[in-house]
Order: sequence, then structure tokens, then C-alpha cells
Amino acid sequence: MCGWGDNQIKYYLMSTPVVWWGNMISLGVALLTFAVYILRWQRKYNDMDTRAGMGPLPLMGKTALFGWAFHYVPFLIMGHVTYLHRYLPTLYFAVLMFGRVLDQFIFSSRRFSMRTKAIVFGVLLSILVATCSGGLVVWRLGLMGL
Repeated sequence: MCGWGDNQIKYYLMSTPVVWWGNMISLGVALLTFAVYILRWQRKYNDMDTRAGMGPLPLMGKTALFGWAFHYVPFLIMGHVTYLHRYLPTLYFAVLMFGRVLDQFIFSSRRFSMRTKAIVFGVLLSILVATCSGGLVVWRLGLMGL
């Protein structure tokens, strides 16, 4: 079995830190948002648009969140060898959730101007490109102690 002990086999995730960390943060934000919306629904708040498909967590958000949980939770309850290909479906749904969270809180929001949205998009794109070209090498060498 793989693990984090000194004498155990380790595996490393393939991709950029922005993808993995951004996805994990977006899943946490989505879970918090989902919990807040459920509490607001239970308390009968009527300030949200609840038309078909336009509720607080539209079908895309629900699909990504439950798809991620459906593929990840079984690995929490069974012992197995940690091969990377078993986690790729969870990465797929986490990437969908990352896009959904960005769309819900930044790009579809009326609070931000088009200029602010363009700046956020440019910063995210710059970070992604930087980690894919050269920055990733420094990240890997620095954290893995090679």
C-alpha cells in the first residue's frame, strides 16, 4: 500500500499546482456555498432566483459536486493501491467545479465590472502559464527536495 511514511512507496500527482490546489479550494467553496444555500432554503429566504435550472447551485454545480463525491468517497472506505488513474475522474469533476465556482462568484456576478473580470482572468491565465513553463520545475524541485 502507498502512504506517507518514510519507508512506504509514494506517488506524485501529475499536473500543475494551480490545477490541484485550485480544484481543492473550489470544492471547499462549493461545499460551503451549498451548505449556506440549504440553510437559506430551510429558513424560507426568498431573495434567490429559483427558476428551473437557475437556482443557487445549478445543474452543472450539482453534477460536478456529486460526480466528484461519487468517484472519491469509495477510496476513503476501502484499502487499495493508490494508482493515479483511479483519481483522474475526480480531477475531471473538480475541474468542472473550479470553472463553475469562478463563473458563479466572479464572471456572472454583477458586482464586478468587465475590467475587473478581465484582470481576474488575466491573472489566473498568467499563473497557469507560469506553472506550466518553468515555474513548475522550481515548484517540483523545491517541494520534493530533489
